[in-house]
Amino acid sequence: MEENKSQNNLIVIEIPTPKIVSKKIEIHFSSSENLPQFKQNSFWFEYPTVDAKYLTKEVGWHIALNVIVAKLGELKNHSIIKCEEEIPESLLRFLQIYNNAFHVDIQPIKKENNHDLFFKKRNDLAHRELSKKPGLLFGGGKDSLASLGLLLETGTNVGLISYSFSYIGQVIQNEKRREENSAIKYAKEKGINVDIIRTNIVHLLAKSPLHFELYTSSVLPVLNARDYGNLLFCVEMCHYYTSTNGQVNKIPRFRRSRPEINRLISSHYKSNLGVNCNVLNLHLPISEYGTYLLLTKRYSELLPNLLMCEGSTDSKIKWCGNCTKCAEHVIFSLASNTKSEINPDDFFKNSPWILNKILPKLK
Repeated sequence: MEENKSQNNLIVIEIPTPKIVSKKIEIHFSSSENLPQFKQNSFWFEYPTVDAKYLTKEVGWHIALNVIVAKLGELKNHSIIKCEEEIPESLLRFLQIYNNAFHVDIQPIKKENNHDLFFKKRNDLAHRELSKKPGLLFGGGKDSLASLGLLLETGTNVGLISYSFSYIGQVIQNEKRREENSAIKYAKEKGINVDIIRTNIVHLLAKSPLHFELYTSSVLPVLNARDYGNLLFCVEMCHYYTSTNGQVNKIPRFRRSRPEINRLISSHYKSNLGVNCNVLNLHLPISEYGTYLLLTKRYSELLPNLLMCEGSTDSKIKWCGNCTKCAEHVIFSLASNTKSEINPDDFFKNSPWILNKILPKLK
């Protein structure tokens, strides 16, 4: 783990202490260079369903540094982040290892004797255990819906954690659409706890989006408030392919949500933050089609709550008919001999997704 600092221009980021306003954490920063990844130098996370006491400065720093180091890690420039308060050395080390960002430094650092203890303990067997009270990252699509079915079947005391990204005026359209069309409504009727986390960060990133660090860095208030023993997510094995990407060495896709990295995050939670919560992927051994079969053959009562499409923010439009998610719904429904909520004949004949994206490639 040697530092690989380039000779490019030094980037200096200055971050004042994150502000906590009611149930919102506001983060501002300044930069010596124009950062191509950010449209503006501020972002926020809001927690309407948890007590404000779980929003602390430490949580604010954890979110701020996870987001900013993740984006600086994509650049080759040597970067220095200057914080208004001392940052534990263990957090710096985690961020460098997790993001492969050894060219990013943080000042000032609070020196610790065992700042790498979390890294040494990352492979403890305890980090692979499923607790009786997990929190499930829930988007409403086939993956999280099938996981909800699995957990309910086993009698697990699961809670849902739903992120809301789309803000239009004063109406949270995406949140309303999910509330009315996904299994969130079903979960609330069954007495399942549902927490909402709102943020504007996704719309402020000009280039590549955040990956799993978006959730693992910002979910801490919910984990503490609900005392969840697991943070569960759902990504099938097929997404962890490797690619040469024009280079000699193969590059693992989805590196920051692979099982070994999950254990690293779990160890970081426990050693550095005092949060005894393991991060696990329930769908690692399952294919995308296998997930759909679970829904159609085993949890058919949940199928009417399926919300895969993300091509609309209108709560009255469940399927836009013009995106990959809609196409998957049609194809998987045909493959599993299940009635699709989208007319397959009409989709293949008239969908702009077929006409403008698929047919030109076939020709």
